[in-house]
Amino acid sequence: MEKKYFVWLAAVLLLSLSCQGPSSRLTVPDRQAQLVWQAKDGGEMTWHQADQYCRELNLDGMDDWRLPEMQELEAAFQFKSEFTPPVSGSYWSAKISSRSRKAGYVKFDFGVTGYRKTGYPGFVRCVHSQH
Repeated sequence: MEKKYFVWLAAVLLLSLSCQGPSSRLTVPDRQAQLVWQAKDGGEMTWHQADQYCRELNLDGMDDWRLPEMQELEAAFQFKSEFTPPVSGSYWSAKISSRSRKAGYVKFDFGVTGYRKTGYPGFVRCVHSQH
């Protein structure tokens, strides 16, 4: 009886993992905005490195990742608990000012937005558009 239970339990676990799909651990869907977020950030780097990192990212069968827009990052702050920790720190956005050489960011520990020099370090979390 005990052996049958473990076989049944293993089958249930395998079925539940396969139903979650391949994106369950690598990405976080934002169905309302039709976006898919990178679940674990790419680390800390300059804005130019972050931009290149997203453009070269191949994750969960998708290769057209990008840096998020400011409003996308601000919306992602609302469901930051779904991301793989840590989710504090300043995350780069695609918004860049060519005159001041500063790029936008959203600080995920408080939700504050701002601009900083592109050569300073910041965290990167790439996004993929579903449409």
